[in-house]
Parts: sequence; structure tokens; C-alpha cells
Amino acid sequence: IKRSKMGNKNRNKHYKGIGLICISPALTLIEMGAHDNAATLIDRAEELLSHSLFESCFIKYIYAYLYFKNGEPEKARTMTRTALEFSRNNGYENWFFSKVRWVPDLVAGAYPPGNPIAQPPAPCVHLPEPLNVYCFGRLRIFVGEHEITKKQWKSKKALEIFKYLILSRSRGYTPKEVLMEFLWPEESPEKTGKRLHVALPSFRKTLEPHLKRGSSYLLREKNAYKIDITRNGFVDVDQFLSDIKSAESCNDTPIKLGYLHAALSLYKGKLFEEDPYAEWCFDEKERLERAYLSAIGKIIEIYESQTAFEKCILYSEKYLESDPFSEDVYRKLMYFYSETGNNPMVIKTYDRCRHHIVSNLNCPLNKHTVALYHRMVSFS
Repeated sequence: IKRSKMGNKNRNKHYKGIGLICISPALTLIEMGAHDNAATLIDRAEELLSHSLFESCFIKYIYAYLYFKNGEPEKARTMTRTALEFSRNNGYENWFFSKVRWVPDLVAGAYPPGNPIAQPPAPCVHLPEPLNVYCFGRLRIFVGEHEITKKQWKSKKALEIFKYLILSRSRGYTPKEVLMEFLWPEESPEKTGKRLHVALPSFRKTLEPHLKRGSSYLLREKNAYKIDITRNGFVDVDQFLSDIKSAESCNDTPIKLGYLHAALSLYKGKLFEEDPYAEWCFDEKERLERAYLSAIGKIIEIYESQTAFEKCILYSEKYLESDPFSEDVYRKLMYFYSETGNNPMVIKTYDRCRHHIVSNLNCPLNKHTVALYHRMVSFS
């Protein structure tokens, strides 16, 4: 009823919004090798975005990329040529060549070597390379395709500033006094102010060693600073939280699963694993891990509702890799193994649960865990 009352313009906006949110997880699923799930999302996006020329063009390129990754070269070449012609006819060619890293390689592979049709367009205006930051697991930083290694950070304080600012991007500019207190707590502002003005140039020079002045990535407003990742930059934590939020607001199960899988693919380990005892980011580290485990729990619930018990087992084990003391997940896992007829694994799972809870934590098992185990063993 609600949709029937929408005008055509509003209806198109509504469908476009749903279609756009399918694209990002679809690309992530392609990279993961989950091509069937990716195809489902791309099909949905194509259906909902058919009225938009730009998005239709992008989807053609994504189909070509999917075929290429799926080992279907002829389909990939055909779709790439279609996408290239479409983008040239509508003035999108330069954007796709400069902003989507795999498009030039797709086009080059779609034509014989030396074919002028496959030549990239002349660049327009020079823009700074996107800043891509991966905070889960060990920190990795890329300026365009170039990785900034830990050895390149000559100043440890400059690297700490980078970590702090990349996590506080959503809060806008950070006053220099906050940075000074973060780096040198309870020290004299006169001394720490001078140290900060030594660390900041090192920050800029590490990311842009050939730039004589200013910075494309470290922005300043009065006496406050923030990081700009540029238009096509990427921060895995931001995308992870965005996918989690999209999954929470989505009622379409395949799309919801797509978002949850996309979020899990980004979580490569705890935040800043190279700094396991850093107190300043402890709360954020815990919050992100809880969000990760919650996402796994939701995936298990969906697969359980579909009686896909093998997948339930896979994601229950994944959950316990991060939290080996979750007794309720052990109970679920025993149930899933029982439903697949794998009674030896029911026993092994119970023993593992008892080892972690009783032996390691010196706590008794929950009576429901013991009762479930005995019931399953007796039944088998």
C-alpha cells in the first residue's frame, strides 16, 4: 500500500537506494569467491537500477568482472566490450578507467594486443591517490596501489597519530590539545606542543614523500586535524560498520546475508593486532569484536531457519575461534552435529566445552548443557 502511494519519482528513488546497497557487498563477495551469492545481488541491482544509465553501466562492468573471476573468459570479454561501448557513448569511460582499479585490465583483456579501442582515455584533472586503510588484524596502509610499510614510518608518534585520527574520522577535526594529551599524557603543553609539530611533518612526509608542502590526507582547521581518505578511499572499519548497519535494516534475507558475509570478510582479526595492549583503543576493539560475533550469530540463525546445518556448523566453529568460552554456542554446535548424524563430534564438542569452561575458567557447566549432552548421547 505504501509503495502504491508513491509517485514515480519517489518510487525510483526508493528502488535506486535498495539497488545501490547491493553493489558493495556484491563486489566483496566476488573477491571472496562467493560468486553465486554475488550474482544474486547483481541481478537484484540490475533490476532495480535499470532506469539509471550510470549504474546500469557499472553493473555491466561488474558482470564482466564476475565472469572473469569465475573462469568464464569469453563471457567476460563480451560483457566488457558491451560495457565499454555503453560507457563511451554516455561519457563515463574516464571515470571507470580512473576510479575502478580492475576495469583497465578487463578492457585490455577483451581485445587483441595493440588494439586502439582498448587504449585508456586521456586523464582529466590530477587527483590525489585514494588512501586505503586496513585496521583489522595488522595495520596496512595503501596510497593508491603503493603500500606504506612500517619501516617507512620514521616517527613512531606520527604512526600513532595516524591510528588515532583514522578511528576518529567520524567525529570530525581533533584539537591538537587532544592529540598532545593522547601522545604525551600529563606532560607540559609547552614541551608536547613542540613535539607534535615535529611529528606532524613526519606524518605528511611518510604518506607523500615528494610533496614539498601541505598534504592531501592530513587536513588542518585552525588548531585541529583530521584525515581525508579522498573520494575513493577506503577504511575497512567504516565499511564493516556500514555493512552491519545495512544488514540490521534489511528485511530481504539474501541481501541481508550478503551484507553479513561482506562484513565478516573484512574482519581479518582484532583491531590493530600489532598493539595488543594499547589502552586507548581497547573499548573500540571490544565493540568491534562484539559486532563481529553478533554478525556470525545472525548468520547462524538464518542458516538454522533454512535447516542448512553444515553451514551452521561452519559458522559456529568460526564463532568459537574468537570466543572459545561461549557455552551457548557449544550447545548449538552439539545440536547441529546431532542433526547431521555426526555423534562423535557431539561428544568432542562437549569435551571441548568442558575443557574451556571447567578446566580453564574453573566454572561448572550450565545444567542445560549437561542435560542436552546426555539426551543426545542417550538418543544416539
